[in-house]
Amino acid sequence: MNNKFLSILLLFFCLSVLNRASACDCDNILDKKEANFVFTGKVISITRIDTPYRKYEIAFRICKIIKGKEDRKEIKIYTPCLLEACCGIPFTIGDNYYVTAFLKDDVLYTNDCCATNKIENPYTSDNK
Repeated sequence: MNNKFLSILLLFFCLSVLNRASACDCDNILDKKEANFVFTGKVISITRIDTPYRKYEIAFRICKIIKGKEDRKEIKIYTPCLLEACCGIPFTIGDNYYVTAFLKDDVLYTNDCCATNKIENPYTSDNK
């Protein structure tokens, strides 16, 4: 009986630690006000970049610029991974997104702590 109780207690402890370890800790969500660049667009490619810190380059066809000055039709944004568990965003080629991005070392980034999310119509969304 005592071994069962200790086993169950250990299991709950391990699950609670794993649950906290896999979540992305965001003090606040970067929204349109704080972002350097906000747009809606369609994902046209996803490229894994293997540097000392792996990241993913997400190429978008811009549909609508909400904040920022860009005269391009396409833009590349970086994210740490393609899973929410590692602070990334599960981008899918062909899907439309509302993207809030921040500038870091002259490169635009987004992650799970940004207000980036999947949308249906990239031409009408402007304040998700």
